[in-house]
Amino acid sequence: MPSAQTGLGGDVAGRRRAPITGDGPRAQIALRLRALRDATGLTLREVAARSGYSAAALSNAERGRHVASWGLVESFVGACGADPAQWRQLWEIARDDAPLAKATAEAAMPTESKPTTGPTTGPAGDAPPAEPAPSGAGDTPVRRRWKWTGIAAAVAVLILVGGILLTHTNPPTAAAKKLSGTPSAAVAAPSKTPGTSPAPVAEDGRDPYEAGCAADQKQLDWQTVRWADGKTYGTVILKYSRACHAAWGYVQGPVSHRWTVHTDAHRDPDGAVAPAAYSGDQTLPGSWGNVLSTRNGCVYVVAWVDTPKAHGPHARTACIRP
Repeated sequence: MPSAQTGLGGDVAGRRRAPITGDGPRAQIALRLRALRDATGLTLREVAARSGYSAAALSNAERGRHVASWGLVESFVGACGADPAQWRQLWEIARDDAPLAKATAEAAMPTESKPTTGPTTGPAGDAPPAEPAPSGAGDTPVRRRWKWTGIAAAVAVLILVGGILLTHTNPPTAAAKKLSGTPSAAVAAPSKTPGTSPAPVAEDGRDPYEAGCAADQKQLDWQTVRWADGKTYGTVILKYSRACHAAWGYVQGPVSHRWTVHTDAHRDPDGAVAPAAYSGDQTLPGSWGNVLSTRNGCVYVVAWVDTPKAHGPHARTACIRP
């Protein structure tokens, strides 16, 4: 699978596509969608006909500028003959990590925004005209508003003066003087909001399940692991825990004392490595490696299987930093 930093430059139809930058889940979904469609040889129109989504919507999903809806991703993957269930957790991480800028901008907009239907009266780039008065009201509501505003201001001044006179006429009681001093500890603001204690962070090289990272583990990427003869052994999965701020590898495949499964986690750009190897006859299939923190860079996993007679090829996941 191509790296998220390099992106994909061409289209199966010969047209160039904009490269995808970044190493997060959003970029990985876009890259995987592109690679999946390229592998099938389908055009966007053909995928659109199979999925029920427009070619424009599918193209936007491949660009990776925004996180597509799950319905679109599910239909896209299914139309290309792959299993959408494998994509769900990666999509959830991408959705949760989507930038909040769009939501913030929409929250700052008026609750109802309609395009102007009438002709503009000034050159392009001028400030928009002031909001007109309600139809049929003329200038009367404006003058009335000023009139009532003046009356309200006068009443406010009278209330303020009366309050000052009352304060000087009736000095505070001893009890009031006591309450006006330093606040007691009972009314002091809490030092922090309940429930905001920092999440546990797993140290590099720890077992992910001993570190408590299993509760919220998500599947970010997956690649096929093969025997030395090229036959499929299983799948290496890049897993991630938001609570632990860490990622690690999990290899789905049979285990035995007759071979060794290597699951090494690597981190860019500092080059940290958390090696792991397993050989044994446990009852449950599968083995896993140790964690690396994602706070210092993106993490990828390299997995392979060694036998006494041969070394299997290395399978590498994408390098992702959620």
